[in-house]
Amino acid sequence: MPRPVCVTCQREMRCNKNGRILEMISGGMPYQLWSSDEYKCPSCGVLILVKFGREPIAEHFDEQRYRRHKEYEAQTNNVVSIEV
Repeated sequence: MPRPVCVTCQREMRCNKNGRILEMISGGMPYQLWSSDEYKCPSCGVLILVKFGREPIAEHFDEQRYRRHKEYEAQTNNVVSIEV
């Protein structure tokens, strides 16, 4: 499978970090945590998240598990949050 390509630089991106966590927020409230990989363009340095798991690693209705995952990942500044 080909790696992601930077549209601006037209260069193949490289994996910068495995296991980045994406936190999806809906209506201002935490919703889901997803595991992904962070890729970086070797020329311009743009970062993207790709290769998400099949399912979220935690969801809002399992409050204890959600909080545990988020606290652990936040210690290493490994969480990226987006509003959906």
